[in-house]
Amino acid sequence: MITSAVAGMLCYWMTVAAAPLQPVPPDLLPAMVKFDRVYIPTLAMTSQGNVDGANKAVKRLVTYWEDFRGRFYNAYPGDEEWKPNFDQIGESIAKGADIITSGGDLKAAHEALERVRQVFWKLRARNGVPYYIDRLTAYHEPMEAIVLAAMENEKMKLSPADRAALQTNLKKAETRWRAVLNTPFNAELFGFDDQEVASMKRLIANESKALSDLATALQSGDDKEIIQKAKAIKAPFAQLFMSFGSFEGMGS
Repeated sequence: MITSAVAGMLCYWMTVAAAPLQPVPPDLLPAMVKFDRVYIPTLAMTSQGNVDGANKAVKRLVTYWEDFRGRFYNAYPGDEEWKPNFDQIGESIAKGADIITSGGDLKAAHEALERVRQVFWKLRARNGVPYYIDRLTAYHEPMEAIVLAAMENEKMKLSPADRAALQTNLKKAETRWRAVLNTPFNAELFGFDDQEVASMKRLIANESKALSDLATALQSGDDKEIIQKAKAIKAPFAQLFMSFGSFEGMGS
């Protein structure tokens, strides 16, 4: 779910070109990559309702977060929000972990854990820390709005207002997707081999086509086709995002 606070943060990130407060510590980006490799499976397992996978994933996440926090809590003394942001991330991880390990609602755990990437995104933007996955997070907001609108349309009928909202979110999605396409990808940093890079390129091409198909449907298609094409933009993106996680032993 996209809240007004998250939407405001999206605008912040898209419009503010933060000047780096200090050089990026050389070990920070590799550590962030490793964090996402254990964080993304936790998001995925909670989203899928996979109880066993969620418990395994969150155990890895909590362990690595403690290491990450210990190494970088004091990394940006010139940023007065750095430590509070780390505290927020820690609280969100702890809340998600408590829900998961106590057998609670995985949807609630997922919502708690979603905040983690949002805070990390804001933290990096503010400090001029370049990170490819943040481009995907930016795109996720309008993409999700499109998909949810389509999934919630049980009558398969679109009013003029529905079409206008889809057009607005599609324009946002296209703009943010272009940012993904125009951002250099450091395969070495993310540990992607040639096969993984090829798979990534295929998923990016699939998502680009899905967006193009939706745009075409909005121009000339009927309501049912528009709704189908709107739903179809989710799968390639979800696969792309999950490719940055390590799912070994998760049972996915």
